[in-house]
Amino acid sequence: MLPALIFVVVSSAFLGGAWMRLAIPWSVLVSAIYFIDFALLVFLREHLFSSSFAGLLVAVGPFLHQYITWELLGLAIALVVVWLIMQSVLWWIAKVMSRRSKQEGNQLSRPKAIVLLFVACLPIVGAVLPALLNWERTQSEILTVADRHPVTVLGVWSATTTPQLSAESEAALQGSVAMLSNASIPRSIVQRYQRLRISIDETNEVGNSKSLPDIVIVVSECFRADVMTQKSTPRLFERSRRGLRMTKHVSSGNSSNLGFFGVMFGLDAHLFSYADQMPVGILQVLEQVGYETGFFGRAGFDTFSMETFCSSDRFGHCHFSPITQSVTSDKLAVEEAVEFFDRTGDYETDVNKPRIAVVYVYSPHEWYHEEQDDVHSLDDVPRDFRSSSRSKEDFRRFLNSIHFMDRVIDPLFNERRIAFVTGDHGESFGEDGRIMHGSALSEVQTRVACVGFGPGIPDRSVDSWTSHVDLLPTVLQAIGAKASDKTLFQGTSLLEPVPSERIITCRSISSRSQLLLSNSQLKDAFGYVGFFDWGQFTLAPGAWVDSIGDAVESSSGEASWDDSVVMRDWLNQTMDSKFANLGSDPEEGLRQTILSDDPKVVLESIRLINLLGEKRSMFQAELQQCLAFPDERVRDAAFKVLHTLARSSRT
Repeated sequence: MLPALIFVVVSSAFLGGAWMRLAIPWSVLVSAIYFIDFALLVFLREHLFSSSFAGLLVAVGPFLHQYITWELLGLAIALVVVWLIMQSVLWWIAKVMSRRSKQEGNQLSRPKAIVLLFVACLPIVGAVLPALLNWERTQSEILTVADRHPVTVLGVWSATTTPQLSAESEAALQGSVAMLSNASIPRSIVQRYQRLRISIDETNEVGNSKSLPDIVIVVSECFRADVMTQKSTPRLFERSRRGLRMTKHVSSGNSSNLGFFGVMFGLDAHLFSYADQMPVGILQVLEQVGYETGFFGRAGFDTFSMETFCSSDRFGHCHFSPITQSVTSDKLAVEEAVEFFDRTGDYETDVNKPRIAVVYVYSPHEWYHEEQDDVHSLDDVPRDFRSSSRSKEDFRRFLNSIHFMDRVIDPLFNERRIAFVTGDHGESFGEDGRIMHGSALSEVQTRVACVGFGPGIPDRSVDSWTSHVDLLPTVLQAIGAKASDKTLFQGTSLLEPVPSERIITCRSISSRSQLLLSNSQLKDAFGYVGFFDWGQFTLAPGAWVDSIGDAVESSSGEASWDDSVVMRDWLNQTMDSKFANLGSDPEEGLRQTILSDDPKVVLESIRLINLLGEKRSMFQAELQQCLAFPDERVRDAAFKVLHTLARSSRT
């Protein structure tokens, strides 16, 4: 703010006229940008002018109003008042110190101007001097908690060491070519899913058509792994002691839509954009063995394309509670689901088929101002809780909302019904330097609670990494069902030992980042963050990250495929070894992909060729062929590159 104020004072005193009139809005603009950027750093660890924030704004923008409180507005007004007082004082000083004459108007003498600038710069000197005197400590803090330092403002210094995608790096170019070469994989998975058939193994003690158990899947907002305790969730805690307890469970994404996708399809969330082309596995697939299906939860699923798999045209029964208070909506959703399982009211039927329902509870969300349970005090907040953006009172209310959730869903469970309860994603209260969810692939935003109990569910603790994609295969095995394509689901049944070499993934909603977790990880690392996206044919290595999502020290330097063993292993496990040529020269691959009949593949191939610089001339023959491509966009793109090459050759 101070440079903007100095600009106002000096320009108005020396120049006057139009410059003076321009100085005031300039001061306001610079100060506003500074304030907004600093607030974003404190709350989200993202700069205002960054691609990461742009993606995050699209993801969480509709919910930002939930975080505007009277306290926050009061703080903002107080800061504006302080800023106005500072500007008025400096303006008054300049006015007093200036001499007046008809010829010269209001003008500062050089000595007085120097004195005024010195006075205005004193706060800057006072702030910087301690940092300079203790430079070693300052440098360490800049690298570890950069969002607490003025030098981070407006991108002067990176606010985080989170791995960033460099789309024009050699490794990213090699990865994109590999993606283009395997562009048919998503389409193949969709076709296999459409052909999927489920049958019942009659020899299984649970699985016969006369005794198939009802199934309930409860997905709770923001149900972090660390809040499933005997005090916060006493009922679930007790039930979990007689069932499956997943101690290292991760959502398939750090947002609701990605988390739900993994639960309901048994597929990793990098395939989320293909949801509208496939049946919903955990519901519609089970219809093949006689299940009636239902979905019960709060309305508003048209956000983030969730209506593609949470809508009345997908399920036999679908009930959306009104968007009123979360507490009321959750009560209505559970009451409706209980009627569904009891076959009463609107759900009464003469045919007694088994039933499966997904129940979505919303109350552990937002700022928890609604009246809920009040069993937790501030003493229950972790002693090491430190946050610049949320208070201990916020976390206390969060714990109470979890207790309410545990109480309100309890009527859904009985000894004859298979049940799984998990969170759609985690929630940050500033532990990772951020708030909410969807803003990072940190531990608090990705790890969630997950328990299962009921007929066919053993009493066991699963201490390996598990994921939402494991729930569908587990449910199928629990009822004695067999899938016609055993390799289609990307999860594994938790009724069997979890393979030690498996790698699970969690996708970010605000970027093309993928968090990879394995049992053989780099020391001091939480996981590995790479970049993978079918929509933009992005594949690039990243770095090992710690629990807050920042790169660990041994992962510094430019990412290369030689150092990304875990990502290559994940690709080989998930894509059946079709990415074996990562790290090789991309030219030969581009010669093949540019001749594809898919316009998206050809357009991306031309874009990549344009990044090759002088090597572009090697593709003139292929580009000439593209001039006859049916899609006008391809013809235009090829013509532009050929035109550039022709001009370069003439030069």
